[in-house]
Amino acid sequence: MSDLNNTVGALFLGTVGSAFLYGFTSLQTYWYFHRWVRDPHVNKFAVALLWILDTLHLAFVIHAVYTYVATGFGNLPGLEKLLWYLRPSHSAFSIH
Repeated sequence: MSDLNNTVGALFLGTVGSAFLYGFTSLQTYWYFHRWVRDPHVNKFAVALLWILDTLHLAFVIHAVYTYVATGFGNLPGLEKLLWYLRPSHSAFSIH
């Protein structure tokens, strides 16, 4: 059980750190759009797209942590089931 505590603790701390860094990303995005008004639309589109992707990533991470830690509390077999949006990253980073 201590291995599970270490894993869930690392997952939680990683989520908190990701949310903290997301705040910096949002602030930089806000500053960019207010300071560099005359930048080309391609640059603005790229910045907006990256911010949207970062927002989606954080939303998926928070949902996954909530699903595994809060909703599935005490359900050890449920930890073996991957959420649909975790499958591509799991297959991309797993060693076969």
